[in-house]
Amino acid sequence: MSLSDLFKNSLESIINVLNGILYETALAKVQFFVGIFSVLLLLFWIYLLIKTETIQSKFINVKKAVKGGDIPREIIFQKWLEVEQKLNSDYASDWKLAIIGADSILDRLIQSLGYNGDTMGERMKNIKPGQFPYLEEAWRAHKVRNFLAHDAAYELSRQATARTIEIYQKIFREFGM
Repeated sequence: MSLSDLFKNSLESIINVLNGILYETALAKVQFFVGIFSVLLLLFWIYLLIKTETIQSKFINVKKAVKGGDIPREIIFQKWLEVEQKLNSDYASDWKLAIIGADSILDRLIQSLGYNGDTMGERMKNIKPGQFPYLEEAWRAHKVRNFLAHDAAYELSRQATARTIEIYQKIFREFGM
């Protein structure tokens, strides 16, 4: 092997080593920047969750539901038993009272969660989407209650009454009641 071949082979080895180092360094730099970008996206996502109060409202609702809020469970249980008795009655007037009673329990729940307003409707308007489970269904059930309370001629079938009461049950279950 000549001196020029040796020099050529050595130079090629050095170039190969330098290419390997430069390639690995470039890959490491890309990985580093992708990692930083991922962390920034995660922080931005957390910021958006906090800003939209999604995490805070879920935490507050769960905390109040576990604590029980300002609602004595014994009283709620007794009121719910009355609702079920009226629901199982053969009289349409009792069915109306069952819905009105369930709506009253829901109103106490909403008040205990800290929503303010002079009426239940006003309190429900203060609830932002995502802060209260089944909010749209709660509105529907409350509107049924309003029809019953404000229109004595409004008739409701047993089936419609049962569906409305199921909405209230679903909400109360969500809050551990």
